[in-house]
Amino acid sequence: MIGLAYSLLWEGLLSGALKGTQLFSVREYIRGMASVLAPRDTITSVVGGQGFVFAVVAIVIVTALASWRLARYEIRAAE
Repeated sequence: MIGLAYSLLWEGLLSGALKGTQLFSVREYIRGMASVLAPRDTITSVVGGQGFVFAVVAIVIVTALASWRLARYEIRAAE
């Protein structure tokens, strides 16, 4: 439900209407990655190639967090 609200409100309405909110838009980071891979002057993005950097940082953080949580997880024996 939260993801749907985010997608509709932030990505759909606010990032299209207010230019400053595009820096916090997932869609803009995806457009930045596409603009690096696409031929010149076909796709423009506010973020540019920084989308790749943020994607790598997010993957590292999520992997570290998941590893830490799995290391703390205990399986109890059935009694």
